[in-house]
Amino acid sequence: MKKLLLSMAVFASMMAVNAQTTIWSDDFQDADISDWTLVDADGDGFNFLAYDPTIAQTGERYYLSSQSYDFDFGPLSPDNWAISPAINVAGFTNLNLSYLVGAQDGDYADETYTVYVATGNSIEDFENSTVFFSENIGEDYENLGELVERTLDLSAFNGEETIYIAFRHHDSYDMFYLNFDDVVVTGDEDVTAGVSDLNLAMASVYPNPVVDSFNVNLSSKFNANEVSVVVTDMTGKVVKTFGAAESYNVSDLAAGVYVVKITDGKLTETKKIIKK
Repeated sequence: MKKLLLSMAVFASMMAVNAQTTIWSDDFQDADISDWTLVDADGDGFNFLAYDPTIAQTGERYYLSSQSYDFDFGPLSPDNWAISPAINVAGFTNLNLSYLVGAQDGDYADETYTVYVATGNSIEDFENSTVFFSENIGEDYENLGELVERTLDLSAFNGEETIYIAFRHHDSYDMFYLNFDDVVVTGDEDVTAGVSDLNLAMASVYPNPVVDSFNVNLSSKFNANEVSVVVTDMTGKVVKTFGAAESYNVSDLAAGVYVVKITDGKLTETKKIIKK
């Protein structure tokens, strides 16, 4: 289940300073990884997949998985990549990535992987990135066969618009499955960002946070009759479009952070809203 949501546990404190927000996450429970870009770099025909390991590990969960052994084919030497969709991190600081990882079988756990984060989504972008983490999960002797949590500091991307995550399964041979789960990007949102001079703002959005609907206050610079309002989620997907109106109803949207683009065809203003 893909999620873009506000961490409501800390919502009460967000107006004071910053709000800790889950910007993007994927727990793979919808068994759909079609929004991830998969690259079979070794060309053996095996790649990352949404895997339901009911034969082992804990419960009936789907994972993002890659294998180094196939019962029909035999031993594999994977070089497989799974690249996330675009993740919009504009306006967030103290960015952080967390995920769960584990070998399917503790007796066959000599699996190596690397997780990369970059502002582009090509393999070259990831290999040139300075933000990555690599390990052989079989060296985690206390947790063989279990999923363990890993975190990666993404503060190097503070101020960036978009990031991508890549999981690479490589330098492994004749083991079994390597599973990833609960991939989460979080950050602190500065609710005062971009409001340094209200007199220079061409448009403002209120109330914010939003319960059911929001209003747009336009400056005289805009042609009010030609205004359109587009609401996108933090992946850039358009979720609402409006013409000029007195208010804009978003009551059917899930709780989370959204971007509001206001334009009259010549001038454009972009604002961020929090939907409760």
